[in-house]
Parts: sequence; C-alpha cells; structure tokens
Amino acid sequence: MINLKNYEIIQASILSEKGMCLWHTNISNKKGLSVAGGFHACKDTSYQIAYSELCERLRVRELSNICPESWKLDLYAGSSGFAFGFDDRATFLRALCEATERWAWSEWIDKRNMPLNRNEYTSVSMVDNVLFSNFERVSTYECPIDVNFKGTEFKLWFYVVLGETDKGIFPGSRVSFEKGVGHEHASIEAWRHYKIYESGKKIENDHFYSRIFYFGENKIDALKQLDHSSETSPICNISFSKCEKIYDGYLWRVLNTDYISWDYGDEKRFVY
Repeated sequence: MINLKNYEIIQASILSEKGMCLWHTNISNKKGLSVAGGFHACKDTSYQIAYSELCERLRVRELSNICPESWKLDLYAGSSGFAFGFDDRATFLRALCEATERWAWSEWIDKRNMPLNRNEYTSVSMVDNVLFSNFERVSTYECPIDVNFKGTEFKLWFYVVLGETDKGIFPGSRVSFEKGVGHEHASIEAWRHYKIYESGKKIENDHFYSRIFYFGENKIDALKQLDHSSETSPICNISFSKCEKIYDGYLWRVLNTDYISWDYGDEKRFVY
C-alpha cells in the first residue's frame, strides 16, 4: 500500500448546492499539485477511484525509469492503456477500454477513420443539466468498436461529449462495454476540462493542459478536425498486454501499437 502521509486528500460534494450528490476526491502532493482524482455519486467509491489512479501513476513513473522497454514506455510514454485495481479481471477490462479509447481518438482525428457523426445532445440526467449549464451547446458522438484480443472478440462503445462556449470547445470521452452508459462519464470529463480552463492554472510543457487552454479559445480549429466520418469502423487489434502485482493490487497495460500516442504533436492536435 502507498504511504499517504505525503499527500493531502480533499473530498467534496461538488453539486450539493444544486440538491444533487456528485463526490470529487482530489489527492495533491506537498507542492499542492493535483496528482490523482475521482468522481462518483458514492463518496467511498470516488476515493477508491482516486487512490487507484494514484497507484497507477506512481508505478508508471517508476517503470519509466527502471524498465521502460518491457512495458513499451519507450514507445508510448505516459499512462495510456494502464489501469490499477484490486480485482484482476475487472482491472484488465478497464485497461482494455483505456487502450481502445486512446486508439479510437487517433483513428478519428489522425487517420479520419471512424464512423462518428455529430448529434445534438439530449440530456438524460439532472447531473448533466447542471454540468452543462456553462456551455452554449452540447453535442455527442458514438460508435461501436470491435476489439480483437488474442482471438477473443469484444464489442465496445466509444462515446464523446463536446461542450462548447462562444469561443472554445471541451471534450470528454469514454469507452464502455455497454451501449448507452458512457455519456455521463464523458460529460463529467468535459465539465472538468472546462473547469481547468476556467481556473487559468496552466502547467508548463504539459500536452494535456496545453490543449485544454488552446482549444478553450480556438473552437473553429477543433471543429475542422472533427468534420469528417468514415462509413465503417476499423477493428482494434490488441497487440500488447502485461500485468504485475503491486501495492496489494494489479497493474495492467494493454495497447494497440498501430496508433499515434495522445502525447504526440503540439497543442493544436485535438486528441485527449
């Protein structure tokens, strides 16, 4: 287990003033920088999500220094395709979804090879109504993806939610095993990106933050990259997987190595 004495943990119900409950757990280091977080209607679950993210990021940082080649971190840096948890099978499936999500963004934006069409968003929950009160327009994209892992076929769903302001656009995404259940997570992610932009707190030389702030003021550039769709979806072939037991849990990495990593390019590449 990780010694949490070096971290500050703050839990807050971010929608309590609206009469709803959505818990956010934030874990910060001694410098005050957020290093992990989790959202959920259940307070304990939001903590578990944040703690798992902390375990994942700390171990990925260690692996990047001690044995990057064996985890393909020399080719695909960062936490793409990684997941940490206490149930082996469930953690593998989350890693599979994470890998598919990163691959889908690259296929869509870089290769223009995903059957995604833009739709006006119709809210299905009170949480969404509150989260989207900051946006002038909300739209969604979704499509099924067939994933091949060592001869086993999986049917997954790729969801994207876009929140627009007068000059910016803020994406959220999710890959799920079930149709129709990925929008709320994607909605929270889009809202979180907007809040990062609203805070004005930039992190230098960070692709993620650079893109949030660039596209927060350059909506047209994003829409140009989104304005295309193929007729059929390519098959996602998983070519790498690895697991280790660490921190009393499991760390998995799953990758489709035929894609462009999310951290490639500058802030003008609309990939998250």
